[in-house]
Amino acid sequence: MAEALAKGSFYWYSPRDLVLVANPTHELYDARVHEPPDPALVESLSSWGNRNSVKVQRAATYTDEHGKVHENVLVVAAGRRRVIAARTIQATQDKDFRLKCEHVKGPSIEEMAIENSNRKAENPAEMARKARQFANRGRRPHEIASLFGVDAVTVSNWLALADAPEELQTAVQTGDVSANVAYQLARVPDTEAVKEIVKEAKASGKKLKGSTGKAAATKVKAKKGKAKATPMDTLLRLSHGIDA
Repeated sequence: MAEALAKGSFYWYSPRDLVLVANPTHELYDARVHEPPDPALVESLSSWGNRNSVKVQRAATYTDEHGKVHENVLVVAAGRRRVIAARTIQATQDKDFRLKCEHVKGPSIEEMAIENSNRKAENPAEMARKARQFANRGRRPHEIASLFGVDAVTVSNWLALADAPEELQTAVQTGDVSANVAYQLARVPDTEAVKEIVKEAKASGKKLKGSTGKAAATKVKAKKGKAKATPMDTLLRLSHGIDA
């Protein structure tokens, strides 16, 4: 059981007593949980503490990324980077550092999404995953757009990318394929052709960003011979900035 100092509606917990969700199947998962601590945030917390409270939920059970079940734990709903920074302070400065926390009830994935997106820009692949998650929870496109402060076209692009081959999503995550190129490739019906483009681009070390993807598209066309261009070929040309 985590021990806390209480004052009003806030609690001060040791960051070691808080669980960062690293299980990709959990609704509160965010890929940035794997990022290293932010030096500027570590310095700020060490000097001033966390003025903005970390949002936590009491969970009867939590299954981690290794399949181990934890009982009666406090999972972080919002404020993951502050917890990472606080753990660094504890490990490097040898002091009993505590985080100001606030308990929230029920799923707060919407709150977490808003707070995290406002604090630090997220990779389009991660936004695509979140958009699909919201859609699966019954949220309509215009509601998702309102939640993240974007337009309907952006949400449509995110959902298309979320349903695209995993290879394309990974390439966007690593920066090997730009978001604009990925959004168009995500709508290509021939998923095997998309995978091939991504594979060849990665092997060549060339990033697919607009016209820089011309070589990859040309190779795919060459393998098809001189057959009449299909709608897919047209989309491939457009996605790589190639004139028709």
